[in-house]
Amino acid sequence: MGTKSDRAFTWSLVPIGVLYLGRWGLFTLLIPPLGKMDAWQRGAVLVLIRFLLIGVVLWMEWGYWEDFYLTRRNLKKSLLDGVWVGLAFVPIGLVYAKLTLGDVYWLPVREWLITFLAALIPSGLQEEIEYRAFLLGVTQRWNIPAVWAVVLIGLLFGPVHHNRYIWSGNYVVLGIVTAFGLVVTWLTLKRRNVAGAVVGHTAMDFLIFLFIGGKVSTL
Repeated sequence: MGTKSDRAFTWSLVPIGVLYLGRWGLFTLLIPPLGKMDAWQRGAVLVLIRFLLIGVVLWMEWGYWEDFYLTRRNLKKSLLDGVWVGLAFVPIGLVYAKLTLGDVYWLPVREWLITFLAALIPSGLQEEIEYRAFLLGVTQRWNIPAVWAVVLIGLLFGPVHHNRYIWSGNYVVLGIVTAFGLVVTWLTLKRRNVAGAVVGHTAMDFLIFLFIGGKVSTL
């Protein structure tokens, strides 16, 4: 088996790059019919496209998944990290709801399952594989110092990926997601495992919807 330096520049960078650019509308540009679909249909198709590309990367990187923190190494510790991140977000989410909405608007129980699945599949799982697995793994193959890798991936996930909060002036949420991105990037590097980031991300997204319920439009 080769070394990380042997794989600093591989063809897998192409689908990884497409995945990231897809967050900026590349898929809609390349597939015009997407723009004519209803929001939920377009979202479902985009999720499928991203998972297809993720599968391509994993196939191209067969035998090197540990480079992207897709491993059983430190799995229990990583999962526990994710649980702690989720628990830490409980007071944050409650305070956010109180300060911005004046109260907690609980999500109806009948919507919990679909909300959890939405938090897990397109957000917790897909986005963490893209950011904390693929992009972070590439920075380490390129020998970018850990501290700069944490800052870079944290900013790409925060102000860049969630730039809508800049345009809307919602700096509270922007600060929360940026801080989250920095923390879970650091934890991923520390544990050499992305599982904790997936759990923490899923918990964060689910909890914020749980606390603001019918006021989701405020995001």
